[in-house]
Amino acid sequence: MALALTAITLLGLALRLWSARGGLWVDEAWSAVMVERTRTPLGIFTAINHDNNHHLNSLWMWLCGYGAPPLALRALSIATGTATILVAAGIGAQRSGRHALVAAALFAVSPIMVDYGSEARGYMPMLLALMTMVWIVQRWFAAAEDTRWPRWRLAALATLGLFSQLTMVFGLCAITLWIAVALRNRHPADVATARTIRLLLPTIVATAAVFGVVLGAAAVSPTGMQVGDYVAFSPAAMGHALVMMVASSVGGLAAPAWFAGVVTIGIGLALVAIVRRREPVAIFYLVAIVGLPLGLAVLRVGNTGMPRYFLLSSLAILVLLAHLLADGLGKHRTIRFVSMVILATIVVASIRDDLSQSTLRRGIPAPRSRRWQRSTHQARSCSSIISARSPRCASEPPNAAIRFRSRRIAPRRSSCTSISTTMPRPRARWYDAPRVTAC
Repeated sequence: MALALTAITLLGLALRLWSARGGLWVDEAWSAVMVERTRTPLGIFTAINHDNNHHLNSLWMWLCGYGAPPLALRALSIATGTATILVAAGIGAQRSGRHALVAAALFAVSPIMVDYGSEARGYMPMLLALMTMVWIVQRWFAAAEDTRWPRWRLAALATLGLFSQLTMVFGLCAITLWIAVALRNRHPADVATARTIRLLLPTIVATAAVFGVVLGAAAVSPTGMQVGDYVAFSPAAMGHALVMMVASSVGGLAAPAWFAGVVTIGIGLALVAIVRRREPVAIFYLVAIVGLPLGLAVLRVGNTGMPRYFLLSSLAILVLLAHLLADGLGKHRTIRFVSMVILATIVVASIRDDLSQSTLRRGIPAPRSRRWQRSTHQARSCSSIISARSPRCASEPPNAAIRFRSRRIAPRRSSCTSISTTMPRPRARWYDAPRVTAC
């Protein structure tokens, strides 16, 4: 098993390194410029009051230095993305070695995990913290709550995850409901409530502290909290994002449109199977896969047309599929054969999507004309730190760097007006790059 797990982990690392080629794309370059302007690590927490600031990733960029090679800036995501493979194996290993290998294989090749595990953003460190919390809680329940209470470990992981990316709060809500319902099924209401509070109180305090730091720094800032791009809620856009999330989780990016519908039906049947078993983890699956999209739709949250807002759902889908497929591999001949075919199809299709997407190298525009080609060459030589009007070198001072229009959450006076950009259009991966305008 150890040899097989090592091979799977090395495959996942190789796919992430291969996908990390190319210059920085817009959000990555934007983060690099913001970090350079702050000058100090403390400024990352107090001066960059923007949703594009993923604090731990920004700290890593500060350590690497402005103008560092893109692969170095992406190293944190590559390392944490590879570590998620091992954590997934740890979650599966609580059942059997077979479950560990299946879970590791799915996380190693899943296109959505490979993409976000190879760009200089905070999503993969956040997912690593979240998956580690799931592993700890699952172990605690498996030990019938007799082991040492993991209160402070959960609080520390929640803090790291939130400072990596604030959408970690979705995962914290799912874990909280999972723990509360599972304890209620085991104990009377008063005992379950007391145990839930005792276990999660440090995590709740840590979450409030992180949001206090982020929103407090924005409150005393002249600009307030800023958002790089905000798109009002749209059911069609959210539906498209969910389809892309499902397809990119299981290697269906090249499949016809109806494939996502078939996979969704399969996920629904898998959820029914888990719920019928009355396993405690079923609550987590339901909240992450069904509750998160429903909650965002009911609240009509903006920007939900982007698949990255449903990374929690993707994580839960992969863990659920690994659980059921590994179970199927241990059944009689027919079910074993069907499970092997499904698993092999997902792995092969995912690797195909990974290799296909890696050819669309980030930050390198598709050539359209000689002018675009000249801009591309200049952007490459400048580590792809691209201006909204024209490419600029990373050696230029911060005040000559790019400036983007931001929409503030709180209305304030602003003379900022949107103008068109002449930046070369980057080759699109399965997720859409944000619109960029200048101020």
